[in-house]
Amino acid sequence: MKKYFLENIEINNICFFPAERSGAILFYNQLLENRNNILRQLELSQDINLLKNISRYSEPVNEYIIRLNKLEEYESKEETEIYRNLVKNIDIQNIIEGEIIIKSNQIIYKNENDLELNMGLVSSTVKTLAGFFLYLKYQAQKGDIVFIDEIELNLHPENQRKIVKLINYLSKQGIKFIISTHSPIITEEIDNMLLFEKVKNRMNEKEMGKYEINNEYGLKASDINVFHLHNKTVEKIKENDGEFEIETFNSVLEETDNLYQTLLFYAEGNNFGE
Repeated sequence: MKKYFLENIEINNICFFPAERSGAILFYNQLLENRNNILRQLELSQDINLLKNISRYSEPVNEYIIRLNKLEEYESKEETEIYRNLVKNIDIQNIIEGEIIIKSNQIIYKNENDLELNMGLVSSTVKTLAGFFLYLKYQAQKGDIVFIDEIELNLHPENQRKIVKLINYLSKQGIKFIISTHSPIITEEIDNMLLFEKVKNRMNEKEMGKYEINNEYGLKASDINVFHLHNKTVEKIKENDGEFEIETFNSVLEETDNLYQTLLFYAEGNNFGE
């Protein structure tokens, strides 16, 4: 897939953020060092059996680990133009209540009180987003293609909405995203963006302020494709009046709500003490 994009589309970088990213951020040094040690032994001894000791990561995981091991390069780099513009327009630090920095060749989380913590002491949200924030800070360029598997991973519903807004903004700066999700919150936020684009001229600033959105919140249907992967098939979902109807999400949510309404009916009509 990467070869296809490089040969057929004008791009700068292809970056992967696999579902294993929250674990890899803790052990990226050891994972790469162990593999390199085995490869050096193989080169010296020519013992093909050593290959059995090499963990076989998927390509996205492998690339993510390699990227995390380039901290020395990041530490000497200036922040990207995309990141500088980003912090002017979006309170990106609000998502993790702090920022990710490189210090002494280590990934460090610096909270809003300037307390610095290594990755072993931070929340799962910070672990999950640290690599992505480093990418934005030191690598992001117009023309990049970014894959994020399970974008909602370890994110509170409020932060799921914030990350979709962030990606919407970045896509308008020329970065293309391919994301997977199992979260109806993610898809509903995208639906809201599509619908807003159709009605934004009828909303006033007070209404927008109530929901912490502005004119840039909208998303054009022509700028997004949605696919449903199910039972080894891929189905393209069509936009319908400002939303993408994903049957599996909708049916589960509807069933959950119906059960709640039924239980509420019995709860209101019965005395639990009897």
